[in-house]
Amino acid sequence: MAKWSAKEALKCSCNENPPTGPYGVAYSYTPSPGKAPTAEDIANSFFEEGAMNYNYASNTCEPGATCDNFKQFSWYQANKIGCSLAKCQAVNGPCAGMNAGAPGYLGVCAYSHKALLNQVPYVVGMNNQPCTYCASTEVICSQNLCCTREIGVFNEQSCGKQPSKDDMVKLVRFFDNNKRTNLLVTDVNEMQRLRRLPEVTDLGAIGSLAKEKTNSCPYLKPVHHLFSKKLQMDVYLTNTEVYKERLRDGFENKGIIGYALAGPEACQVSVAIYTFFSQALGTTVQLQNGTDVLQLLRGQIPGSFLYQGVEFYVWEPDASP
Repeated sequence: MAKWSAKEALKCSCNENPPTGPYGVAYSYTPSPGKAPTAEDIANSFFEEGAMNYNYASNTCEPGATCDNFKQFSWYQANKIGCSLAKCQAVNGPCAGMNAGAPGYLGVCAYSHKALLNQVPYVVGMNNQPCTYCASTEVICSQNLCCTREIGVFNEQSCGKQPSKDDMVKLVRFFDNNKRTNLLVTDVNEMQRLRRLPEVTDLGAIGSLAKEKTNSCPYLKPVHHLFSKKLQMDVYLTNTEVYKERLRDGFENKGIIGYALAGPEACQVSVAIYTFFSQALGTTVQLQNGTDVLQLLRGQIPGSFLYQGVEFYVWEPDASP
């Protein structure tokens, strides 16, 4: 969903209403020059649209205003989301308001279910009591939210177990300053070779991968290393369809560096590996959460990097020898 949102954001338009794609969509415009909005800023813009313009009792919006983004943001069935941000020379459509046609940032969020814009997006609980209208699939009320299980409580039988320390290998990030490419390495000999190269910067361990598939964690996916001679770019991914698409685009298969998870929580993974792409620099950057990720999301690192989502999830560096 995040990758789909990235393609939509690059269109720099929010004219299509309702969108014809497979997902529900909400748009957020931020004028430039200025700082790029964070994920929190984008979510707040959807909420504020409803807080300022939407009347729940009459299911109406203030004259001249739009509430579609708020309705999609708060639609009761939408339980999955994927967002992206693009820096545009001109943003067209109602989301930009009086600034339509002016430069700015367009945030696009895709939701698992499309909102029915002529209906109220949710039902208010009886006497403002939480969890009075939970879905039949979310019968547990945890921290005032409708859930399938208690927040923070994991079932090892269904969620899997973290592989043992001996079954893990450290994941180290390097950056080749000549090729401007990001390298994720688990092979010790390759690490030693890269550390001898003056043009390569060792950015340290960012996580741990499983060496191979294991019955204790049945959700493991191979992390494929692909390289494009044309772009002089390395990428690492677990998504099978994207992997096949990259091979069709001419990327070389450089092998599997280890095993990770495509989603959070299972097998006690705790480190997300984020992916950013700079069309200006022609490079992909993949890294763990931290200051660099925040700066990339805010557009504070040169290159107009576009957020493409979380590629996979790994374990903490100290989970491996």
